[in-house]
Amino acid sequence: MLRRGLAFSLLLAVASAAQAGVIVDLVPATAGPYAQDQSVDVDIMLRQDPTDGDHSLRFIQFDFNTTAPELTLIPPRTHDLTPTDIRFWNFVGVTNCVNSTDAACGSGHFLEDVLNGPRGRILSATYFFTDPADLGENATAQRILFGNGDAVKVGVMRVKMPLQDGVFMLDVVNAAETNPDVGGVDVRWGFGLNVNAEPLTTWRANTGEITGGTMEMCVGAKCPNGECTVNLASSVPPFTSVGQGLPPAGGTLWRTAANIVRMTFSGNPPGVPGVGEIEVVELLPDGAFGADLIASGVFSIALDAPGNILKIQDHKITPEMANKKWYAVRNTGGWSDVCPFEIHFPVVAGDQDGNRFVTPIDVGNINAGAIGLLADDSRFDIDGNGFGTPTDVGLANANQGPGAPKPTGH
Repeated sequence: MLRRGLAFSLLLAVASAAQAGVIVDLVPATAGPYAQDQSVDVDIMLRQDPTDGDHSLRFIQFDFNTTAPELTLIPPRTHDLTPTDIRFWNFVGVTNCVNSTDAACGSGHFLEDVLNGPRGRILSATYFFTDPADLGENATAQRILFGNGDAVKVGVMRVKMPLQDGVFMLDVVNAAETNPDVGGVDVRWGFGLNVNAEPLTTWRANTGEITGGTMEMCVGAKCPNGECTVNLASSVPPFTSVGQGLPPAGGTLWRTAANIVRMTFSGNPPGVPGVGEIEVVELLPDGAFGADLIASGVFSIALDAPGNILKIQDHKITPEMANKKWYAVRNTGGWSDVCPFEIHFPVVAGDQDGNRFVTPIDVGNINAGAIGLLADDSRFDIDGNGFGTPTDVGLANANQGPGAPKPTGH
């Protein structure tokens, strides 16, 4: 950023250690576990380890790109429209900035990126330098003192939990990123001016000068007992979340039989789940559910290599999942070590392109598609028999139209 090279005019003090640098502490306003859709404010603290005196902060950057995408981050602001808005991003680190006024907080820093820029979820601030003698009564409001090693609050981030149970990582450092122009946590101190002769020094997590800055946020009832260790990460086709009305692109089940879902987890589940450990249930209006279809015994359930992919497939001859219905695959807590989850899928038989409609484009794609033996998850195979045949074309042609809307309450 060009502005990082500008002359600086605000004094803030931050301490360094010759080797270790600083530790980033994340302190939530309330301890977990958290409820779905709950918001919690997390203070971002810096402390020196070991202590070796105060230094003038020039630039600071936090990188949230490796935070779990399921966590919603509320963008911070430097000056809020209302005095009590807790989303004030307090890089000055003093309590008298709650009124968000220039007089109390200073106007000597500016923000860049603010979580939605071209570099992704990154927030950075550059500080101007001012001779302490010129600050007058405002001097103490424009200093961060790290010389004694105490943790000092430099920011707050409001984090909103997803509409699903699990363990989700809040990461403000992205320690693996090595390029400061791309991202990663970055703290720079020293100005090299006559009034502040410290040379410009940079700390980064990837070089070991900055540590900490990550915290697991557990959502759901299993968290207090430490039982929830494996989290659902993704699925093929991509799932529709609770509270989401429309499926994502490619997020439909497209067959009249043998529909298949592959779910990828953050680690290896303890084994193939049985009845009562995982369920497939129809979504009914007003938030209700149908009976557990897994109990029918017709589903094929297996773990695929490398061991963290669970495959669930309906029967080829006597399928349980019907066209133009919505279904949930869920773990309500019975699957040991696996975090509870609930994901939704609509069945739209013939939807080859995954846009939740069956149109002449789908029919043409299937007609021009592969013939003969197909992969078990091929979207050209509409009847689920494992082959591309004219029957698949006829099924799609007979089913043209939109998929069913998602039942209410889900």
